[in-house]
Amino acid sequence: MNSRTLRVSLAVVLVVYFTAPAPAWAWGKKGHQIVARVAESHLTPAARKAIEELLGEGHHIFDEDVANWADEIRNFVPETGPWHYVDIPVTETKYNPKRDCKYSDCVIERIERFREVLPDKKIKQNERQRALKFLVHLAGDMHQPLHCAERRDAAGKPDRGGNGCKVLFLNEQTETNLHKVWDTQLLEHVMGPMDALAYADQLNARIDEESSTKWQKGSTRSWANESFRAAKEHVYAGVAADGPATRLDQDYVTKNQIVLDEQLMKAGIRLAEILNEALKE
Repeated sequence: MNSRTLRVSLAVVLVVYFTAPAPAWAWGKKGHQIVARVAESHLTPAARKAIEELLGEGHHIFDEDVANWADEIRNFVPETGPWHYVDIPVTETKYNPKRDCKYSDCVIERIERFREVLPDKKIKQNERQRALKFLVHLAGDMHQPLHCAERRDAAGKPDRGGNGCKVLFLNEQTETNLHKVWDTQLLEHVMGPMDALAYADQLNARIDEESSTKWQKGSTRSWANESFRAAKEHVYAGVAADGPATRLDQDYVTKNQIVLDEQLMKAGIRLAEILNEALKE
């Protein structure tokens, strides 16, 4: 291959890379910042100090390059892709690690792994910083219901957490998929012109002590099972698995705004719990 051909080939690759549709990632950038902002409001002084030591003075877990770092590296470290979700079949009742996470590379098991790495001062600081960034992001991912569920159509084809489920959002005429609706479109519709941090503060103001205490209880697995049930009972409700795209009307949006907001608030409270526990000394 001569140099001119090589330059043309490289140019084509770059165009394809930068213009190809981005894969659907949980909550989108705004959602992850919302989760992290809520979490930061519930950190202990010890956790705040430890996080500042890991990230640097003046940096926060809700900074875009922290909250969304795990998504930004996926194109370069593709083996981390499965860490962001767990495909629990909606025909089942709960998570089964032997069935749903055979290689311990799903979001549940990775959160548990990073919970061990973060407080271990024998591990290099850059590895602990990496663990922190993954925890901030993956805790949010786990609370996006379609990152904990998968449905099959009549032919037995999996929809990959709603990525293969065609829908029309409100009055839009262009088809989208259910996963994208829950990653970005529903949240952006609900937020309107409000920015992510302002919306996070609004949600945080709604969290009372009773709810916070209740949401902190449980385990990574039980929290994932909650998200799974939310997908099964609310997200997929009324949405066809086969045939023409289902239109998600205002009634669907109104009902699921409650689910959306609660999942974001739970994610923030539970992320704070994870970080407070890991960084208590």
